[in-house]
Order: sequence, then structure tokens, then C-alpha cells
Amino acid sequence: MNRFENKTVLVTGSSQGIGAACAIRFAQEGANVIFNGHKFDERGEKLISEVEQMGRKAVFIEADISRKKGVEKLIAQAVKAFGGLDVLVNNAGMEIKNPFWKITEEEYDDVMNTNFKGLFFGIQAFTNYCIKQKLLV
Repeated sequence: MNRFENKTVLVTGSSQGIGAACAIRFAQEGANVIFNGHKFDERGEKLISEVEQMGRKAVFIEADISRKKGVEKLIAQAVKAFGGLDVLVNNAGMEIKNPFWKITEEEYDDVMNTNFKGLFFGIQAFTNYCIKQKLLV
């Protein structure tokens, strides 16, 4: 039996790279997978197809996790997609590829909001869901 059989896993920032690899691995272990990114495109279509070929279910939910409302919407839509949520992998992150002395305040805020605010409010939204479902006491 697969370790994540009949479990639902949400991986933020999973339209490419490490996040996509994590989501695919969870599917290989039996999980239904929710991919997340800023926009659904051919990468998302390919990932969903790959998971479905394994006999698992997959969806892609667009969400801006740099905003609390975006994270809350993501968790709510993830729960709605498969009727529940078992695992959250807070993978989303961004970087600016400029030398630090050229980074603008807006770029800095984007990085901080995605990498820290998104992480914090993702954990908060998932924890609130778990408390509401009596998965945590």
C-alpha cells in the first residue's frame, strides 16, 4: 500500500521545480494532488496529466500566496476540490536576480510577502482548517 493512499496534498508553488517534483512524488505515493501557482498554463496541464496517468486525481488552483486572502482562498478551494485536505507543503518562494544594491522596495516587499507572509498565513489557514475539522485539538 502507498503511504499517502486516499490522502490529499496541496503543494504551494508547484507549477515547476522543487514544488512540482514534490507534488509528483506524493502522487507516486498514492496522494491526490493540488498544484498551485500564479497562473495555470501548459506546465499545469502537463503536471495534471502526469498525475492522472498514475490513477490519481489532480487540480491546479491559481492563487497569490503573498496575500492573506489569497492563501485563505487557496486552502478553501483545495478543501472544496477533494472534500478535505491532509497535507500542506509550503513550497512557494521567489527571489530577485538583481544584485542586492539594485533591488527596489517593491521587489523586496514581493519577496518578503511571498516567502514569509505566505508561509505564515498558509500555516495559519491550514491549522484553522484542521481545528475546525477536529484534526487538532
